[in-house]
Parts: sequence; structure tokens; C-alpha cells
Amino acid sequence: MVAKSTFYGVSVLLVAMLVISSVVAIAYYNDYQRQLSVNDHQSTELQHFISRYGAVLQANILIDFGNGTRDWYNATEVQPGWNLYTLTLAVTNGNVNSTCCEFGSHLVTGIYGVQNQINQNKAWLVWTYNTTSSWQPAQEGADLINVYNDSVFAWTFCSYSPSTGNPECPIGTP
Repeated sequence: MVAKSTFYGVSVLLVAMLVISSVVAIAYYNDYQRQLSVNDHQSTELQHFISRYGAVLQANILIDFGNGTRDWYNATEVQPGWNLYTLTLAVTNGNVNSTCCEFGSHLVTGIYGVQNQINQNKAWLVWTYNTTSSWQPAQEGADLINVYNDSVFAWTFCSYSPSTGNPECPIGTP
């Protein structure tokens, strides 16, 4: 009798383990199939983006030296995923002085040899442009500003309020 009950117990245990392992395998398979579907969807979206905009995007950037000299870099080719700091390095051929990353982004201290003059409250300030609100001082550092197709940005060397940090210079229209 002991042998019969032991055989029965082992059989029940093996069947239970078979059921449990089958359920786990089905769950993993379903997750795998779901992830394949997500990857296919993301790949399709990327292919749609590339076919619509091309692998290379275009952005516009103004560098205003505050003395009447203004350099526009229009239709500058950028790669998807670039940020404003990367774009600035590209248009200036790396002629940018900065410190990294105390506030989570590069602090630009000079462009083309024109350096911030903190004792005179003059510095390089970054602006963003959109058709709704025109020019706006950027609310975050250049590394944190993503570049999209037809983005418009400006760097201006101008005075700022020492108490508020707000720019005291106007920016022209693009």
C-alpha cells in the first residue's frame, strides 16, 4: 500500500509541476510575442519618420554677438537625437567654451572667443523660437533642449539682470 500511495503522490506532484511549468512557459511566450509587436511598431514609426523627414533633420540657429554682428546658420543638418549644445558645437566647429555639468547641462561661457563678462553682467544667453510665442529665453540648459526638424534657436551675448538673471536685450525676428 505504501508503494501505491507514494506512486500516487509522486504522480500528482509531477503533474502539478508540469502544469506550473506550462503556465510559466506560456506567460513567457506571450511576453516575448508582445515585445516583438512593440519592437515592430517602433521600427515602423522610425521608418515612417525617416521616410517623411529623412535621416537628417534641419535646424536654424542665430549667434548674436550683441554688437550688431549676427550670424545665421540656416538649414543646418543635424542628426535625430541632437540637442542644442551639440548643434552649437557643430555650427561653430567646436569654437565654444563651456563648463560641464554643475546644473545638469553645459554652461556656455564663450563662443568664437567672446567670453562671458560676469563683472559687467554680460553673458551668452540662449533663446528658443516658436510661431506662437516668438522668442523666449530658454528655461533649461542647452544639453536639455532637443533639436527637432525646423527648430529655431539663438545665442545672444547681452546684459542680464543680476537680481533676476533675466536678459536685458531684445532678440530680432528670425
